[in-house]
This record gives sequence, C-alpha cells and structure tokens, in this order.
Amino acid sequence: MIPGCDEEPECSVLAGISGDVQGQADWQQTGAEDCGFVDPKPIGLEGAALVIVRGDEQFVLVMNTPVPDVGSYTGSVIALLGGITWRSPVDGCGVIVSKFDLEGWSLRDFIRIQGTFECPDPLTTPGGGQLQLSTLAFDGFIYDEIQSQNI
Repeated sequence: MIPGCDEEPECSVLAGISGDVQGQADWQQTGAEDCGFVDPKPIGLEGAALVIVRGDEQFVLVMNTPVPDVGSYTGSVIALLGGITWRSPVDGCGVIVSKFDLEGWSLRDFIRIQGTFECPDPLTTPGGGQLQLSTLAFDGFIYDEIQSQNI
C-alpha cells in the first residue's frame, strides 16, 4: 500500500448549546463524508466554509473571506440540529483562525484550519426559534487545491 492512500481528514466542533435546544456539540469526525470544505454560494453566502457532519446533524461554518488564513474575520454559523435549521446573521459572528498549516501526511495536500466562532446573538429559525452557542471551537482540513483555486 502506498503511504497516505487511505488517510482521511479529521474534523471537530465543540460548543455549548442553549435555548430551544440544550446540550453540547462535542463532535470528533473522520472522513470526507463528515469533514469538508464547501462553496457557500448555493445557500446565498460568500466566503469560505467548513462543513462538519454527524449523522443527520451538521454545522456549516462560513468565514467572510474567500481565502482564509490566520487572522480575524466576520462569519456566520448554520446548524442543522434535531431536524431544524438554525442561522446566525450573515456577519453575526466573530471568527478567529488560529492555525492554517499545510499538512503533508497524504498523497493529496491538506491544509489544517483551526479556530473559533463567537456568535453573541442567537441563531434563529424562520419561525422565531432561538439557539445560543458558547464559543464554538473548530478543527478541520481543506484540500490545498481548493484553497489555491480561490486565490
């Protein structure tokens, strides 16, 4: 076997949840089905977005910059929890990217991205539901080829 052929990206999200949903998102996921980097334009947003999936639930973390790097940005969070979609305002969260490093552990080059989202206002539903997140910590990977296309 060629080293790196079966390596899969890992991702995680950690946040306390209160409001209409209570608990904690403490997800540690592995694989392209659960960890990804998506184009948020189809959902009406601009920038770079990570998606972290666990079963029927997911977080879409949007940074309002086409090419993230270490630094501070505005952003938004979309959470699908309990069959309900919750959204923050488009610029409703502060984002700090604390790590943005090329990882050379597989045949395909990945960039590891870590940081936090701080959303002072609750995420809401069209029906008026509210969900408050504590500081959301994330860790994930993007393909270097995807990042390079956005430059």
